[in-house]
Amino acid sequence: MIRMSHPRNDTPSIFWKTTPIGYGYNNRKSEPFVASGFYYHHQWGVTEQDMAEDLPDPAPYLITNKHVVQPSDYPQPDSVIAYTRNPDDVQETVRHHIDLYKSDGEPKWRDHPENENIDIVLIPLTFEIREAAMFHRANIVSEPSSVSGGDLAEVVGYPAEMRNFHRLPILRQALISSSYQVSFDDSPYFVIDARLHDGMSGSPVVYTPSMVDIEAEEIDLDPDWDTVESVRVEGTTERKHTSLLGVHSGERLEFDDDISMQDIESDLLSRDSNPGLKDFLRELEDRLENIERETGLNRVWHAKYIDEIIRNR
Repeated sequence: MIRMSHPRNDTPSIFWKTTPIGYGYNNRKSEPFVASGFYYHHQWGVTEQDMAEDLPDPAPYLITNKHVVQPSDYPQPDSVIAYTRNPDDVQETVRHHIDLYKSDGEPKWRDHPENENIDIVLIPLTFEIREAAMFHRANIVSEPSSVSGGDLAEVVGYPAEMRNFHRLPILRQALISSSYQVSFDDSPYFVIDARLHDGMSGSPVVYTPSMVDIEAEEIDLDPDWDTVESVRVEGTTERKHTSLLGVHSGERLEFDDDISMQDIESDLLSRDSNPGLKDFLRELEDRLENIERETGLNRVWHAKYIDEIIRNR
């Protein structure tokens, strides 16, 4: 008897490593879906283990944005809701409630020790995850010069419109639009050009270069007509090692911190302006946000900061 493999069992591992994220509350209804995240395992090298007896816990972690665990547009959640998948059947999911705070009120999640603006947090997990269902330290780009502006990347996450968490994540192709080696606008992120949606904050941004092997038959010139005989060319494309470039943040880009719409609103209203001016300014701000969103420019925080966060116990 021939046993056929179901297509879902041949799904690339990138689909197992991500999760939609929801909010859990102790005294109100949960929000089943608000953002995205992914699982990570930090493997300490043999040399590092020899040099330090007490290294931070390597895994597993749930990684997402800081603004996801400290939302401004939702009540502060007590926990986040995440899902793990069975690599043998990626539509088989297990739901997990992950507490965000200890009994004394201190946060369980970890952020960057020196730069609070880096929009990445790591949440230590107490349940086991298969190695194949997590990103690893080896996935983080070790040679930044191997990635450059103009390269194509992929963003893997869950648009808010797709609320059935049994569905697989959506992959959106993105163009790396700024230098990967140099921080953009003196900030620790780079910029991608992609059509992304609400709910994809916390998505991993990955880079999987392809190699193309081409085989061609030997060819001869026709001596009478000085032309080339027909040529048969065969090629195969091989996807190489997937690299984790960073963590996408849905927060909009801001290039001028000296003045904001709130500043303008406060200043004008203090001058006994038209009472309808406040509504006008809010409408104007919404229009500006829509314009920025339509540009397709999105920030991605460098994956190298994951290592620095883990080392900050």
